[in-house]
Amino acid sequence: MNRSGQQAERENLWGYVKRLRFVRRAIKETFPNRHPGLVRVLDAGCGNGSQLALPLIKEGFNLTGVDTDQSSVEHARKLSAGAVNARFFCQLVEELPEPELFEVVILSEVLEHLTEPQSLLKEGIRRLSAGGILIVTV
Repeated sequence: MNRSGQQAERENLWGYVKRLRFVRRAIKETFPNRHPGLVRVLDAGCGNGSQLALPLIKEGFNLTGVDTDQSSVEHARKLSAGAVNARFFCQLVEELPEPELFEVVILSEVLEHLTEPQSLLKEGIRRLSAGGILIVTV
């Protein structure tokens, strides 16, 4: 790997850490006295889970990850094997069972890849429970 490739990799790793810190802080500020096990999180466009879903699962949050890439979802399932607070689905968010709601809906680095991002944004809002938060990063 050349020097610029190494620098880009470090910047990406830094970006992942920075994004995870931002998400953790937003959740803790919104639910300061709530045990993570009582916070349901939807990570829409979760990929293989390594950036946000898996660290949040390890902290005890009840996480549902949704992505349309089957290999990414299978990898996330393998990485979270044995975690009772983790579910991963290869489907669209609107295909989740009704009326499943979440205290936290995360749309991280996904809207910019869609031709109609407002559809996912509206669905994310629709999936929020009362007092919940929508976290969007692009």
